[in-house]
Amino acid sequence: MDCTLQLVADELQPVVPLATCGVAHTLLAYLSSLLAESVNAAETLSPGKLECMFLFALAWAVGGGLLPGDQDKLNAHLQGLSPLVPEDDTSSSIFDFCVTKQADFVSWS
Repeated sequence: MDCTLQLVADELQPVVPLATCGVAHTLLAYLSSLLAESVNAAETLSPGKLECMFLFALAWAVGGGLLPGDQDKLNAHLQGLSPLVPEDDTSSSIFDFCVTKQADFVSWS
């Protein structure tokens, strides 16, 4: 998460200021929501599924306050961190996908 916050500080211009504690709080809130059903069912998720949920939560916690051009830069950064960030043949980014309860990325459309 540190390198992602550093990217925002150095290269991106959020529409609203991002405090590290605010981003961390938002990330944990998103992640808690995504994991709630699995936790309640005492279900063990694979590391890959947990990573997908973390990436989605991180993207929105950090990138929700970015304009589309900066969201594209954040997406490229996340793709460099993990092969699980969704990619397809178009110009779509992680912001064009939602993550299911099974931790699969599916297009919003």
